[in-house]
Amino acid sequence: MDHIEGIMKDTVDFHHGFHSHSWHQLIYAIHGSVTVECLGKYFIAPQNRAVWIPSEHIHKTYSTSRAIFRSLLINPQPHMQRSLQKQPSVLCVSHLFKQLIIKFCEDSFVTTDYFEHAEQLLLDEIIYAKSISINSSIPEDPKLYSLCQQLIQNPEQRMSIVQASEVLHMGRSSFIRYFKKQTGMTFGQWYQQLKISQSISMLTSGKTLQEVAFSCGYQSASSFCAMFKRTIGCTPTEYLQDNTH
Repeated sequence: MDHIEGIMKDTVDFHHGFHSHSWHQLIYAIHGSVTVECLGKYFIAPQNRAVWIPSEHIHKTYSTSRAIFRSLLINPQPHMQRSLQKQPSVLCVSHLFKQLIIKFCEDSFVTTDYFEHAEQLLLDEIIYAKSISINSSIPEDPKLYSLCQQLIQNPEQRMSIVQASEVLHMGRSSFIRYFKKQTGMTFGQWYQQLKISQSISMLTSGKTLQEVAFSCGYQSASSFCAMFKRTIGCTPTEYLQDNTH
């Protein structure tokens, strides 16, 4: 059996409940976004990002609307381990990284030497890929979890703290305290993390900065760009230039 196996998915409303497997997994979003729940956190991979899931980690995977993604299963044998990350993360995907993922999923290798060389290149890309903090804690409270799922699965929806507290039939102050107790983050911090990942999917789908800013609850493109740069480290335009191939 090969050390790396590729899986292709082009699906609407994909959902795979909690499970684990003995191989490492890499899920790369070509179109749309993929969400992974693992270790009490959401790991959201927008277009041109990937989620890394080490072996034996119990996780759930799903997408909103139509998603196209490629998934690699990597044998965790000692000679394959090298310095692979031990914790789930969202990875930046270089052009070479992207082409290797697609190659393993969509093509066959002419010779064993060719496969082994590509295999080592892929492992190098995984090891040296920059990880980004697009993840948020999962609340344990079922009603709060349902609220978070509603926001994840409806990217165009906007919700204020007052509206969120009303959904849970709580006062504003009580909701603020309870949300932070459940997630370790304020509602504003959690919501901003979510909107960043959703905005990347919207930007890469061709929406204008103004449209994305409005969808994320900002009154101007400039204020949205400032928030984006603080979180990601570059402007939306710079992000698209570096990540659209």
